[in-house]
Parts: sequence; C-alpha cells; structure tokens
Amino acid sequence: MIRVCFALLALIVVVSPGFAVAAPAAPDARARFQYLDTRLATQEAPLKVKPWTAPERQRVEAAIAQLGQAAPGLVQRVGAYRPVRVFRTDRLGGEQFPVGMVVNEHVLFIADSFFAASPPPKGAAFTMRDPAFGLARAIAHLADGAGRAAGSREWIQIAQPIVEKARAKAKSMNATLTELVQKGDEAAAQEAGTPTTFATFTLSELLSQYTGALAVKKDWQAPAAVKAFVDRRMLGSFAPEDAARRFAEGQSLIEQGKFNDAAKVFEAAIKADAGFRDAHLRRGVIEKYRGDFAKAVTHYDAAVKASNGAPPPALLLERAFALLQLNQNDKRERAVADLATIIDTAPGLGVEYVERAYGMRGEAQIVQKQWAKAAADFTAVVQIDPSNSVAWRNRGRARFEVQDAVGAIDDLNKAIQLDARDADAYFIRGYAYGSLKQYRQAKADLEESLRIAPHMESLVRPPLDFVNGEIAKGR
Repeated sequence: MIRVCFALLALIVVVSPGFAVAAPAAPDARARFQYLDTRLATQEAPLKVKPWTAPERQRVEAAIAQLGQAAPGLVQRVGAYRPVRVFRTDRLGGEQFPVGMVVNEHVLFIADSFFAASPPPKGAAFTMRDPAFGLARAIAHLADGAGRAAGSREWIQIAQPIVEKARAKAKSMNATLTELVQKGDEAAAQEAGTPTTFATFTLSELLSQYTGALAVKKDWQAPAAVKAFVDRRMLGSFAPEDAARRFAEGQSLIEQGKFNDAAKVFEAAIKADAGFRDAHLRRGVIEKYRGDFAKAVTHYDAAVKASNGAPPPALLLERAFALLQLNQNDKRERAVADLATIIDTAPGLGVEYVERAYGMRGEAQIVQKQWAKAAADFTAVVQIDPSNSVAWRNRGRARFEVQDAVGAIDDLNKAIQLDARDADAYFIRGYAYGSLKQYRQAKADLEESLRIAPHMESLVRPPLDFVNGEIAKGR
C-alpha cells in the first residue's frame, strides 16, 4: 500500500487541468466539486471506490466550505479550470492519510480515516493524519497543478534551500523520508521549518504543505518569504496570470492530442515567463511524443536551467530517457549522470524515482557492456521491488556476461516465475544452460523463446542449431 500512497501523494508530472477562457472562477467555486460513486481504477492509483452516504458527503462539503471561508483564493483556484472529482475509498497509505489526490486526474480521495479522526489539540504540530490539514494540502496540490506555481523560478529559489536542509537531515539519520513519515519522526521537518517531514519530497509537495498549513492556521510561523509567496500565489485573491493560463490551456490541448496547438501555447507561456520550468518541461514532453528526442533534450535542458540548480527527479528522468534514445556515447554519459543525481539524493525522494533511475542506468550500463555495474544497479532495483521481472532478467544477463552462469540461471528462473511470457528470459537462460553444457535444458528454453516470439527466429536459430547438433552427438 505504501507504493500506492506515494503514487497518489508524490505525483509531480501534471497532465491536463482543462482550460476555461473566462479568467476568474465563479464566486462559489465549491460548486466545482463533483461527488462520484464510480471510477475506473488506473495504474497510477488502482484504488477501489465506494458509494457516498449523505452524512459523509455533507461532512466533506462542510469542510470544503470552511476551507473556502479561510482561504477563498485556494478554493477558487482549484476549480477554475476543471471540476474536482471527489471519491470515497477505504484507506490510503495504510490508513495514515485521510485525504489523497491524483493530480493528473484532478481527483480527491476521501478515506475512512477522514471521518474517524479526532481534531488535533490546539497548538499541536501538523500531521498527515489531520483531516483539515490533509484536505487543504490535497486541494493545494490540485490548485498548483493548474497554475504550477511550484515550477516558477521564484518558488524554486525560495524553497530549494529548505528542501536540501531537510534531505540532509534525513540522510544524517540514515533513513529515507518515507521511513521518517511512517515512524512519525518529524525531526527533519522541525529543523527545516516545514509542516511535516513528508513536505520535503519535491518542491511541489513543499508548496502544498505550506499552503495547507497556512490555510488551516493563519498564525503558523512559516518563513517570511514562503508566507509571502503562498499568500500571493495560492491563498490570495484569484486573478490568473497569463503564463499560468497559457500553461493550463496547453495541458488541456495535450489531453486532446492536439500537440501542435499545445506546443504553440506553451511557447506563449514561456514568452510570458522565461523562467517557467514546467512550461519548458511540457514542451520537451511534446517533442518526446513526436519522437524528436534531440529537440526534447533541448527543451529539457532549458527546464533544468530554469530549475536554479535543483531540477526535480521527474525532469531528470525525462531528460535521461530522451538522451538514451539518441543512442550516442556522449548522450548516454549525460543520461547516466542525471540518473546518478537522482540516486545520490535518494533519501529525499520516493522509491519510485529511485527504482526507475537504477533501472534506466542499469540498461545504459548493459549497452556500454559495463556488466558488473549493470548487475549492481539491477540488484538495487530488485531490493526495492522484488516483483520487477525485467530487473531479474537484466541482472541475469549481466551475471551471465561476467561468467556467472549459475547465478544467471537463478535470476532468470525468478524472472520467468514472475513473467512466463518473457521470451528474452528464456533465450538468455538457454544460453546460460548451453554454457554449462546442459544442452537439453538449453534446447527447451530456446524453443520456448521461439514459440513465444517467432520474430526472434534469426537470433534464436543459430544457438538452437548448435545445441541440437551437440545433442545429436550424444552430449
């Protein structure tokens, strides 16, 4: 459940708040919340939902109304470009979190614990279990998904030192921030002045945490620069800036598959704010969709430059992916450097980023025939996610290449156990058995590989013919 929680709560790639031409939201933006009973589970958030009861809905509506009185600008922002869909679910993050969200669906999830939790004592520190704080924080995440204040140069300059301080504290405690949150250890937050330790995963999360805290407790002592930014860009009166409006329009066009139109709109957003990191990022994503990875890298480079020395992990992953697609040694080295940056800052990130970084770097090491390094990276992947069949297969390949056929077979057995349709795993295991002169096992695997993937005929036939010849000789 932890992985689902962070897919929900640490998601930073935003895809599509719709766009309304009329700039200001309607006075009563609470009407933009839609309470729904059914939802198709997605890979990002495979949560089951259940029907609302009238008392539950009334309680959530009352909480949003109260938030709307305390922070009207925030509630207006969240519904300005697209209605918020609100669903009921059993639990989030092992019952730690009463409210969750998926930014790219513009969705809120309300868990059972929202209705069971008692209000915290007056003056108590913020916790992820506080329903009022959780609701304000989640709504702030969705509101920022439209305007992307967290991607502005101003916020990056303000927030990055806070993030680095909290991450350094987590690292000194020899723990990931995920672990600190689960333990309820808020030492990193207290030292950095953030509402909770969880706030330090990303700059977007940090902004949402501060916004939620200041919406719930007006007298909370946030750093002066943070408070001024949040008051102006998140809590203050709603008057969409041109760059933010353009960004929201571009997101909507991407959702409709109108990439050419979206590219023009994002260019306009960049013209309005040259330091708008996420507009540069989305331009790169469009070029990725078009298959022009060289242009994608150019836009990702601009996004990194706009990140004031603190590019988010999602941006580095996107750039690394595009660089690897160019299949050039110098570009591959740049990609490996980006992935190393993510891995080196692992204590401040969710496990999904780190797992992907290790996996992508391992694949780059395979292309470079750095077998031992590749094996080490895939070892890290399977330690994070033992169900990753591709990582087991790739580590098996790397171990075979360093003359550890027995170890390779062990890994490939695991890969095939997890995915019995992996033709590559059978092919590599067939080679490994052949190197040990276990020709009948090699024959069975090579034939199974060819049965699953007939298009591999030219690759599989030579070793299969050799194995058949050895068997014919009685070996």
